[in-house]
Amino acid sequence: MSQSPRPSTSTKPGRRRTGCLVCRSRRVKCDETRPACERCSKYGAECKYPAIKAFDQDEVAAALARRHSKEANSKRTGVVPATPPPTDPSSFEARVNAEAGPSRIIAAERGHTGDHAEEPLDLLLAVGRNTRMGEYYLDSTAPPDFLKLAFPMEDDLRCIHHCITYSLSIWVVDENNANPWIEHVAPIFLFPTPEAPFSVAALRFAMLALGATHLSYLQKRSQSVEWERTRALASRYFDEALRACRTGRSIPEELASDTFLTAGIALLTVCIFAGDRGWREVWRYTLAAINFRGGCAAILGLGKEPDPTRRTPLLRCVIEHFALMDVWAAMTTGTSPIILNSDSDWWERLGHIDDATGTAQTFEARFGMDRHLVRCFATVADCIHQRIRLQERTGSWLGAPLGSHCASERRDLELRTRSLTSELDDWYMETSLIDKESRTRIGSMTLWHACRILVHHDIEQASSTDEAVRADASAIIDLCMESGDKVECLNWPLLIASSVIRDAGDRDRVRQLLKIFAYQCCYEIEILSCIVEAMWMRLDQGRDGEATSWREVTVEIGWPVLIG
Repeated sequence: MSQSPRPSTSTKPGRRRTGCLVCRSRRVKCDETRPACERCSKYGAECKYPAIKAFDQDEVAAALARRHSKEANSKRTGVVPATPPPTDPSSFEARVNAEAGPSRIIAAERGHTGDHAEEPLDLLLAVGRNTRMGEYYLDSTAPPDFLKLAFPMEDDLRCIHHCITYSLSIWVVDENNANPWIEHVAPIFLFPTPEAPFSVAALRFAMLALGATHLSYLQKRSQSVEWERTRALASRYFDEALRACRTGRSIPEELASDTFLTAGIALLTVCIFAGDRGWREVWRYTLAAINFRGGCAAILGLGKEPDPTRRTPLLRCVIEHFALMDVWAAMTTGTSPIILNSDSDWWERLGHIDDATGTAQTFEARFGMDRHLVRCFATVADCIHQRIRLQERTGSWLGAPLGSHCASERRDLELRTRSLTSELDDWYMETSLIDKESRTRIGSMTLWHACRILVHHDIEQASSTDEAVRADASAIIDLCMESGDKVECLNWPLLIASSVIRDAGDRDRVRQLLKIFAYQCCYEIEILSCIVEAMWMRLDQGRDGEATSWREVTVEIGWPVLIG
C-alpha cells in the first residue's frame, strides 16, 4: 500500500498526547519504553503512564441510554473468556478459515440470532459515539472481552477496537441515528456465517487496515514513535484483504455475496484514508461484483420484477456509498460515472421510495447532503468528460468553431449544460433548506455551489476571475467554516472552490480550513493540501484550465489517488 506524502512544513512542538506523564508535562518526545522510558531512567524520575480506563458495561450502557433518551437496559450478561490465538497455518486458504474461527465461536456460544439490540456490539457502539474527534489519546478505553475473543492478537485487537470506536465515526455525518457501518457491517465479521469465507476474511482485514491507517495518522499527529510501525501494520492488513479479494473474485459464490461487495467498499475507504495509488484494482473488483449480480437496480430489488425484501439496510448502505465513490472516481480521473450513468434511474426510484416512506433523512444523515444533488454531481462529471473528449479530438475550446463531424456533439453538450443549469436553479428554488438539519444544509449548499463552478468554469470555460465563479467559491469557503467538527463529504466542494481561487486572502482561509479538516480526516487531507498548493502555483504561472485542474495535477505530482 502506498505511503502518503510527508508534510512540507514542520509543526511547532507542543504538548505530547502520548508517552509517559513526565515527558508529557515537559513537552518532550518519549520513546514509550515500558516500564520506564529512557529519559526517566536517565534522570532517575518516576516514570508513569496514564491509566487506560477499563471497559465498564454499566457506564457505557448509561451513555447509550442517554443517547436514545431512554432508561438504561439491565446489566448485560458476562461474556465468554478469550481463547488463545490459533496457530498460524502455512496456506492462505487455511489462514482465512483460521481468521474467521474465533468470530464463529462467538456466534455459536452467544447463540447469535441477528438481533443486534441484545449484542455487546451495542455497548461498543456507545463508546464510539462518545469519542470526540482529535481527543482519542486523552480518554482511551480498553477493548471489551468479546472483542478479545474475536481478535486475540494484541495488534489486531488494538486496530479493530480503534476502527469500531473511532474510525467508522468519521464516515457518517450524523450519528444521532445508528451508524450503519457499525450496526450492519461489523457483525458480518464478528458473527460470520460459513458462507463466503474469503469475503469475510477480506472484510475482516479491510476493517483492520482501516483502523490501523487511522490510528497511525493520529499517532503521527501526536508525534508518537509508534506511528510508522502501525502504518506498516495497516499495509500488511490491506495486502491480506486484497489477496482474499483476488481469490474470491474467481469463485461465483463469493462474488455474489453481500460480504464481497461490502469488503470492496471497505477497501476503497481504506484507499481514500491512506491516499493509496492502487485503488483502481479494488474499484474493478467491486464493480465486477455489482455487474455479476445484474447491477444496482437488481441488487436492490428495483428491477423489472421489484422485490423490496432484497433492499436490506446493509445493501442500501454499501450501494449508496459506492455510488458516491463512483462520482468521486469520475471527478478524480475526468471519466464518466459508471454506476450513476445517464441511462440509470435506480437512484431516483430509490429516492421516490424514501419520499413515500418518510425515510429520506437517513441518506442525509449518512452523507450530510440532499440526495438529488448527487445525481447533479454525476451529470456534471459526465459533461466534463464529454467536454474533455471533444477538446482532445478538435484541439479547440468549447466555444471555438468546430468541424461538422463534431458539431452535433457540441450542440448536445450545450443542451445538456443548459438543462443542468436549469436543474440546479430549480433545486435551489424548490428545496426548503430551512427544514433541513444544519449540517445537511451546509453539505447540500457546498455541493450546489461546487456544481455551479464546474458548469461555468470546467464546462463552459468561464475564467476563474468570473464574478459568478468567484462568488460560488467564496460561498463554499464560508459554508465550510460553519461545518463544525463533522466535515465528511466536504473535501470535494473545498477542492473545487480552491481550483479557481486567486485571492491571497481566500487562499489563506482555505489553508486554515485544511488545518481544521486535518483533525477529522486522515492521510487524504495531506494529499489534498499538496494538490491545492500545486493548482495555485499553476494558476499563478498562467497555465490553461486543464493544466491547473486536479485531474492533471494529481498525475504530475505522482499521487493519482481516489479523492474522497
